[in-house]
Amino acid sequence: MNRRLAAIQPYPTVRLDERKAAVRAKGLHLYDFGTGDPNEPTPEFIRAALRDNVPTSSTYTSVHGSDELREAAAGYVERRFGVALDPAREVLATAGSMEAIFHMPMVLVHDEDPRDLVVYGEPAYRVFELGALYAGAEPHGHRLGPDNDYLLRPADLGEDELARTALVYLNYPHNPSGATMPGEVYAAWVEARDRHGFALVSDECYCDL
Repeated sequence: MNRRLAAIQPYPTVRLDERKAAVRAKGLHLYDFGTGDPNEPTPEFIRAALRDNVPTSSTYTSVHGSDELREAAAGYVERRFGVALDPAREVLATAGSMEAIFHMPMVLVHDEDPRDLVVYGEPAYRVFELGALYAGAEPHGHRLGPDNDYLLRPADLGEDELARTALVYLNYPHNPSGATMPGEVYAAWVEARDRHGFALVSDECYCDL
């Protein structure tokens, strides 16, 4: 077994599912505020689109994703954020954010580079930590709370830690607090990135909320 597996604790949703099962087994009513799975039916037009677009013969897709998908993603980013992307070179299709985030440290953390920290605010998406561990990097979660407005700032780390940093994840609107990061804090991170050379990743899965 890979020794890195020993450092990994059970995924939080697994532990939560076990506790929920224990509550239900006692016959108690459970108000589930866990994973945000919808309870309402999938709209019929979505189900119809899935049915109507299943090909007669299915094959493996390109690892790049279809041209149409990447062009649609680039169009969204330009409409939503005013940022122009080259669909062929600057858009990558993945099987959800988990795949992209998990593999990011494997791409950006190098054995010959002394920068080995993967920085993120906590509470956090657990995959920030898991991807770092599997890549042989050091997860570096910084506690967020009401005292710091749930904001991760470069000054929270200090110059020595920033010099060791390979990758920083920013997750705003933050889950679960809902906090948003002001533009000046983003600018401070960009300035810190320019000085230290780490990769800056913005996980914006809730930006449209």
